[in-house]
Amino acid sequence: MHSAPSAEQESGNAWVGSSSNSGAMAAISQNLVGPQVRRLRTEAGLSQEALAAKLQVAGWDLSRGGLSKIEAGLRRVNDAELWVL
Repeated sequence: MHSAPSAEQESGNAWVGSSSNSGAMAAISQNLVGPQVRRLRTEAGLSQEALAAKLQVAGWDLSRGGLSKIEAGLRRVNDAELWVL
């Protein structure tokens, strides 16, 4: 007989905390956006400052430093921010 699913399993995060490498796996899966932002920004010929300015005009108060952190994987992007991006 199976036990009831845990809160993590129900939320789709069952693998988090399930092994000793879970911290590394979580860190990798948490920033899928950063590298893509950098790639698309450079392909568009924009500096970090120019993209940050465009995002500010679109309603996201993001500094060049904040954008740099996103690209470096030091800051995650939530769903509302992703919409603006």
